[in-house]
Amino acid sequence: MDKYRAHIKKNWYCFLLSPLFMTLEASGEFILPFINANIIDRGAANGDIPYILQNGLYMLLIAAAMLAFGVLGAFFAVRGSSRMAAGVRMDTFSRIQDFSFSDIDRFSAGSLITRVTNDITQIQTFTQTLLRGFFRSPVMLIGALVMSFQLNSEIALVILLILPFLALVTFLIIKTASPRYTAMQEQIDTLNTGIGENITNEKVIKSFVREDYEKKEVPGDQQYPETEDGSGSENDDPAAAGFRPGH
Repeated sequence: MDKYRAHIKKNWYCFLLSPLFMTLEASGEFILPFINANIIDRGAANGDIPYILQNGLYMLLIAAAMLAFGVLGAFFAVRGSSRMAAGVRMDTFSRIQDFSFSDIDRFSAGSLITRVTNDITQIQTFTQTLLRGFFRSPVMLIGALVMSFQLNSEIALVILLILPFLALVTFLIIKTASPRYTAMQEQIDTLNTGIGENITNEKVIKSFVREDYEKKEVPGDQQYPETEDGSGSENDDPAAAGFRPGH
């Protein structure tokens, strides 16, 4: 964490404003249903048109504020995470420049490329997700439970009963996906090493007609063939893919 603290301090306002705006945006998620319920129970039931129009205007204003807060929260999350990742990448690159030849051989060029590119991109993605979701999700959960108990305590009890099941499913997904992610990272190291060797020895490979052999050396090429549309979706972890749209 000490390696990232300096870069976080440089962009402290992003790491402060993004959770704040996302929390405000999440607050509207459970305020709107409450106002909508009042419109139906009090306005529509009693035929009170002014009450309906007044609360409808409140809903429009809250929705507009939620949109603004959501955009601002995402903006500062992206800016903070990208600037932090840029600083970490520069520090990592500078550190690699000080490596001796024995250090480079020990880590391998492909592994070092992965550290500077893919790994830091993962850190950036994690930081962005953390800023946007870490504060928003608890507010959504607590707010939803409070509003559910106010509107209908029986429905709220059902939500409480489902929570342990959701936590268990989430734990199983993480446990299943984590080893596969580690294996994927190792394959990326091997892939980067192979690509670097092919670029360096391009003329030799063409001279001895070794293109087909080098293609077979690509990790995962045989185990995970591409689909008909070329998307290569078989590489996806089925446990993680189930939580993406379209699956």
